[in-house]
Amino acid sequence: MGGGDVDHGVEGIRRELNRLSIQPQATTDEEQFDPFVNNSLARHLEDTRYARRVSVGGLPPSANEQTVAIFFNQAMAAIGGNTAGPGDAVVDVDMNHDRGFALVEMRLTEEASNAMALDGILFEGVPLKIRRPPGYKPSEAAALGPSMPSRCLNLAAVGWTPGSAEGLKGPDRICVSDHKEYNLPFVR
Repeated sequence: MGGGDVDHGVEGIRRELNRLSIQPQATTDEEQFDPFVNNSLARHLEDTRYARRVSVGGLPPSANEQTVAIFFNQAMAAIGGNTAGPGDAVVDVDMNHDRGFALVEMRLTEEASNAMALDGILFEGVPLKIRRPPGYKPSEAAALGPSMPSRCLNLAAVGWTPGSAEGLKGPDRICVSDHKEYNLPFVR
């Protein structure tokens, strides 16, 4: 999982489809699924990736891709944020260990929006900063699903209350990193 390794080959797409519990359809028993012939689903997954991700900052040094995925899968299941049905909401975790930062990819845009409600939740005793990732385009993402977390989430199941995170509120927060490198003023 994660680590930035992307497998765009046939097996990689098959694994992605299996994780999403999507069975490719063949017209005959002999016909094999070929994502390069009928790749509309693979293209859709790639085109919507930016909207299905959340940026997670403030991760402790002990965090890794697996612990982050397990944490988010458990939290999303507990609050009722798995809108795609049973199974794990997290598809992939790409982590920068040196900076304590990860991009967590969900199955659906709606699940990524639901994960935004977890901003400030404690992970191994450290509050997480959950934002929209760089490259998130609210105007384009609006057509893919809700940009606001569901009002039906049971945040109390993880000891959280709506709006209890400090900092700016709102569904369209983005992560701006390395602002000093680009001589930008601090952005909140």
